[in-house]
Amino acid sequence: MAGGQQVVPREWVTASTTRDTSRTEPEVVTWWQMQHQQYWWLPLQNWDAERDFFADGSRGQRIYVHPGSRLVIVQLANDSAQEFPFRKLVHAWMGKPFRYPVSIPGRLLAAGRAGAGADSVQRLYRRLTADAGVRPADFVASEAGLISVGQTLLAEQGREAVGRAVLELAAGRSPRSYKAHEALANAYDKAGMTERAIAERREAVRLAPDLAKTSVARLAPR
Repeated sequence: MAGGQQVVPREWVTASTTRDTSRTEPEVVTWWQMQHQQYWWLPLQNWDAERDFFADGSRGQRIYVHPGSRLVIVQLANDSAQEFPFRKLVHAWMGKPFRYPVSIPGRLLAAGRAGAGADSVQRLYRRLTADAGVRPADFVASEAGLISVGQTLLAEQGREAVGRAVLELAAGRSPRSYKAHEALANAYDKAGMTERAIAERREAVRLAPDLAKTSVARLAPR
């Protein structure tokens, strides 16, 4: 408002600073997980509690707004490769504790590289996601993060089964994601599991016929 006049419609302000719950995956994968909403970015991680938003400018310049504390933080910068310190600053200002969330995909990667087998990694995932259901502020996970970890482990000698297990988790977590099904199909192909690979490719094409990299004509077994 300016001079008692509403300059920007209140409805637009509300819509542009409120999370779109129909979109479950972030557009930018970071620990705070960014969703773009009509010129503002919303950190999805624990957003229901924080309800913050920010403008992200060139080379890391940002305007961060935290309505609950009535704080606005302006960051001048010349390097976009930087931390996202705002929630930590707000919590310090309010005298509240702050802890960075645990990356569930990161934990799976560490476990796989430490020698955990496929079953152990899947059990770890189920335990962490159960904990996240109780304490959502303490954990973070995304489809893209799981796919990336699965593909990373799949490419490492001796960890192919673990990588495949993580990609199965990604497809289970995001059953409507053609990317998850494509990644899993490639993992099955690598393991010689042809029928499963075909099934996953068919699902990828069904979900996104214009985006999936595998055409229906190539799905028949050789």
